[in-house]
Amino acid sequence: MQEGILAGFTERVLSPVTKLFSKIGSGILVVMVLITVADVIGRKFLNMPVKGSYELGEMLLVIVVFFNLPNTEIRDGNVSIDILFIRFGQRTQRIIQSLMYILFLVISILFTWQLFVLASDEWSEGFTTTVLKIPTSPVIFLAALGCVLLSIVVLARLLLIMCGDRK
Repeated sequence: MQEGILAGFTERVLSPVTKLFSKIGSGILVVMVLITVADVIGRKFLNMPVKGSYELGEMLLVIVVFFNLPNTEIRDGNVSIDILFIRFGQRTQRIIQSLMYILFLVISILFTWQLFVLASDEWSEGFTTTVLKIPTSPVIFLAALGCVLLSIVVLARLLLIMCGDRK
């Protein structure tokens, strides 16, 4: 019963939210490409590079990565090598997966916490990028938001594994 509720929550709520984050991240990737193309064309042909393109690329890449992590995890898109793992019995596989996801959950929660701490510190100190003077804290807050969603996905996957569902 609980497995069905959790699987339904994952399918109805988490999956669409992670897809939305992924679409936003993919849209930002397109913006990064356009900025890079404009910078290269401006630099090579017009001797007018896009001011701050490197800074923009760095900041946008952070959002692309952290907004795509939850969807990659929920779709089981991470690379895994299971040559040894598949030789174990179902119970042993579930124990190993549970331990792996507990560790993953702890790391993702610690990462989320530290991103929020860093964003708060940079907000209070007023940190900005060097060239364009863009505040850095909003990007870090967005990365932390992506990590919050990743942690929720990892928790849901862990609970599903512990309930007996392998995926």
